[in-house]
Amino acid sequence: MHIAPNPTRRLLALGLPLLGLGLVTLSACNQAAPGQLSASEAKALAKEAYIYAYAPVYMERQRRNMVSVDADRGDGSAPENSFGNVRALGSPALKTIVMPNNDTLYSSAWIDLSKGPFLLDIPPMGDRYFTFQMMDAFSNTFDYVGTRATGAKGGKFLLAAPGWKGDTPEGVSKVFVAPTNRIWIAARFGVHGEADLPGAHKAQDSIRLTDLKGQRVVAANPGFKPLAPPETWPTEQFFTVFGDVLKDTPTPAAAQPLVARFAAIGLSPKTGFTPATLSKETLAAMDAGAKEGFAAIQAAKLGDSANGWDFSMKNGRFGEDYLVRSAIAFRSLAGNAPEEAIYFNADKDVSGQPLDGANRYTMRFEKGQLPPVDGFWSLTMYDGKTFFMVENLKKRYSIGSQTPGLAFAPDGSLTLYIQHENPGPEKEANWLPAPTGAFDVHLRTYVPQKPLLAGSYKLPPVKREAPAGP
Repeated sequence: MHIAPNPTRRLLALGLPLLGLGLVTLSACNQAAPGQLSASEAKALAKEAYIYAYAPVYMERQRRNMVSVDADRGDGSAPENSFGNVRALGSPALKTIVMPNNDTLYSSAWIDLSKGPFLLDIPPMGDRYFTFQMMDAFSNTFDYVGTRATGAKGGKFLLAAPGWKGDTPEGVSKVFVAPTNRIWIAARFGVHGEADLPGAHKAQDSIRLTDLKGQRVVAANPGFKPLAPPETWPTEQFFTVFGDVLKDTPTPAAAQPLVARFAAIGLSPKTGFTPATLSKETLAAMDAGAKEGFAAIQAAKLGDSANGWDFSMKNGRFGEDYLVRSAIAFRSLAGNAPEEAIYFNADKDVSGQPLDGANRYTMRFEKGQLPPVDGFWSLTMYDGKTFFMVENLKKRYSIGSQTPGLAFAPDGSLTLYIQHENPGPEKEANWLPAPTGAFDVHLRTYVPQKPLLAGSYKLPPVKREAPAGP
């Protein structure tokens, strides 16, 4: 869903009430001082602000949690301006990343480019798939380094703050001028099973982040206290953190008219959030509006649907669609942009019934109809409430093109079995274990080919099978 820049259309697009007001009243709201709105106006504006703010607030929460350590912690966390490396493939133990994959190792760095520019030095990676996804403070993916984007040869890349116009040092392959001072780099390194982990670790350890003189960047632990997900915070805390973001990060030009309206509920890029200027009635109305904002995020349709699969071609490229931006941050923050990977999610079977481990399901690919990719594809299992991986006795958390021993039928088709109980020795090679209760499945297509990018290829549905006989 595209949110138009016109204020009236934006309110309609987000499902916010117009309150019977004309454009004159909306214009008056733009200029209203804090505390001068009616309760209904404050509620509507707070809902809109919450939807706009959720993604950058979630990014800020993620940053504070991940950089407030003294050294690489082994789960992707590391002091600011340094890389943290996840050394094991995704499993139920990994809780720092929502919906982690089980195909690559992650490395992560939160970088403050106001202290730069910096050089990112990546050696040749040979035939190992790798990608460095660069995100701004609003969760937009603004560029890539990697196998697809810049080639297997690696290189030396300059990372600079907005407006940088310095001389490019000799030997630099490409210059990236970021949209915001603070950026998040989420790197992924392909792994061909447990035996390949030492090689993947070597690839992670080969990455260098230096200043222009080649000296390692000084890493810093800012010492923030751990934060739970934003939707669990009191409303005042949520808007206080959003106010911090407003002060530290220039508002994109397209969003400036919208953000200017938030001054009427005490939010400003100059002063942050000033609840002391608001009445108790306004704060109560804002609390109700924030709750409605999060409900809208939970209910948001992320993009398109086909055969029971939901997917978004806007991932990482949100523009002014702030509802989808926030909904994706809530469900799967730091997902790749479509040119790098397209994600398909299902929490219901093809008949529209919720997926549940009490049932048995299949997914059948006809001959020649596996996902068309230049990289690889995988189907991963997640708990339906936490969106983390699910423990199982087989220790299998995903299945796909890199899974050894997949059993194809004589006609060339491939059937995957998605259920809690082992389907038996003849089907076990194609089994993705499910939990006992609600679950989601997520199919990733890395470096998708044109049929996926154009939407002409459709994944087969997840079908519920009849109960097993006695």
